[in-house]
Amino acid sequence: MWSQPVWNPYASFDTGTASSHSQAVQGTATNYLRGPANYSKLSSEEQSLVGAARWPDDAPGLNISNKSNTQDNKKYCKSLYKASRIAGGSIASGQINSFNDLWQKATQWRLSRISSGDASKGDFAAERMPNTRFVTSLRRPYHSVIERARNHPDAETELYEGEYFKEIEVKVYRQCGAISGETIPMTTVSAAVDDNAISARLRNLPKDKRQQARQSMASSHPNMITHTSAEYIKTIRDHLESLYLQAIDPSLEKHEAFELIARLHWWAASAAPD
Repeated sequence: MWSQPVWNPYASFDTGTASSHSQAVQGTATNYLRGPANYSKLSSEEQSLVGAARWPDDAPGLNISNKSNTQDNKKYCKSLYKASRIAGGSIASGQINSFNDLWQKATQWRLSRISSGDASKGDFAAERMPNTRFVTSLRRPYHSVIERARNHPDAETELYEGEYFKEIEVKVYRQCGAISGETIPMTTVSAAVDDNAISARLRNLPKDKRQQARQSMASSHPNMITHTSAEYIKTIRDHLESLYLQAIDPSLEKHEAFELIARLHWWAASAAPD
C-alpha cells in the first residue's frame, strides 16, 4: 500500500509554487508533496517548447506540418507550462486530490485556448458515449504515421472492410492494455499497403459516389486511427484514479514517480475520454 501524503499548505494554487523549507509542514518532513520549485529552471525558449508537436518533414526539405516555432504555438506551450505548474501546486496543497479533478483542470485550461467562435469548442469536453466511433484521419499533419504503421513489426496484414475501399490490403497495428487481468483493446492504426490502390478505387467510382467517398474520408478510409471504444472508458477512468493515488506517494523515488506518470499519460491519452 502506498503512503498517504500530507498536504503542503505552502503550495500555492495561484502561482504553482511551493516552499521547500522543512518547517513548511508540521510532522514528518519527508511525508508531504513539495510541489513545483519557487523559480522555474527553464528558459523562456525552453518553456515555449513544452508540449509542442514536432512533426517530421512532409518530404525531403519540405515541412509545413511542424508548427512548433510559430508565435501562436509558443504562446500555447508557455500557457501549458504555467498551467502545469499551477496544477502541481494544487496537487501538493490538496486542492486537486483525484485524477478526475486534475483532468477537469486540464480540460478547463484547454477550453480557454479555443476561441468562443470555434465550432469544435462545444465538442471538446463532451464525454464520448458508448456505441459511438471516434477516429482521426491520417491526413496532414498526421500523415507521417502511415509509413510507421506499414513498417511496424507488430502490424498485421488484413483486408479493409469499409464501404468504398472494401478488400484493399491494409497494415493494422493494434495497441492493448491490461487492467486486473482483463485485456483492454486500445488505439488501432491502419494504413493502406499501396496508395495507388486507393487512387485507382476512387477513379473507378461513379462521379456521385466519388464525391460521397471524399466527404466521408475521415470515417471510411483505410488510413486512420480508431480510438479506444467508449465502452471501456469507465474501467480506464477507475484505473487512472488508482495510478494517480500511487503517483502522489511522497516516498516514491524519482524514477518510480516518472514511471507512474508515464503510465497515467499513456492510459489517459489512449482512452481519449472526451
